[in-house]
Amino acid sequence: IFTQHSKKPSSWLHRKWICRKLLENILYDGGNQTLIQQKKNDLFSWAEDEISICTFISERNPKNYYAWTHRLFVAKTMMDILRHKCNGAYLNGSHRTDDYAHNENGFNSSFGVKFNTFLMNEVRKTLPWLKNHVSDHSCAHYGSEVLHLFTECTFLLGMNNSLNFCNVASFDRCNLSWAQSQKVN
Repeated sequence: IFTQHSKKPSSWLHRKWICRKLLENILYDGGNQTLIQQKKNDLFSWAEDEISICTFISERNPKNYYAWTHRLFVAKTMMDILRHKCNGAYLNGSHRTDDYAHNENGFNSSFGVKFNTFLMNEVRKTLPWLKNHVSDHSCAHYGSEVLHLFTECTFLLGMNNSLNFCNVASFDRCNLSWAQSQKVN
């Protein structure tokens, strides 16, 4: 359907609905804690598949707002899962690394580190795209939002030393894209 109607909002809304239903099935554990590793693999497999679809659509139709918005939906959904799996520690004001590393048999620490890498790769992918598509504001917005998620995830996991550029937390969201283009290799 995306090959013919890639800029049709109803197609993307339907895909988002399908993704939510799929995630409900992935995240439902039925009390079985032995499936945690398989769930992590399924989540990242889902995210990578959705990102690759969005990339394919964006390459065929540059400046596709809906493809970039769906891509952001994937990143934000993964971040919401990370926050949820932290058992509310982040929401309760606790920002210590050890609060996250021991929850649910290590789901958070390994999931968080893998997700942090996923976000950093997404940040890095936006730069070449923006150099080739200078007026693609949807990509610029996506890059800014993903960079914000990356800094939040990094802070949440207590991995502040992994940032290889200036203190991004000091920038507001509208300046994150500028900081990204100046400092990220």
